[in-house]
Amino acid sequence: MLETKDLLKATMSLLEEYYNAHDASVKPAKINDVEEE
Repeated sequence: MLETKDLLKATMSLLEEYYNAHDASVKPAKINDVEEE
């Protein structure tokens, strides 16, 4: 159980680091925004 907790903690910190480093000017892609060709 402790290994799972550590893995989850590491994953969350990695996601947080990615989120903080993400360029805010880039809008995340949404399925609804894709134009039909």
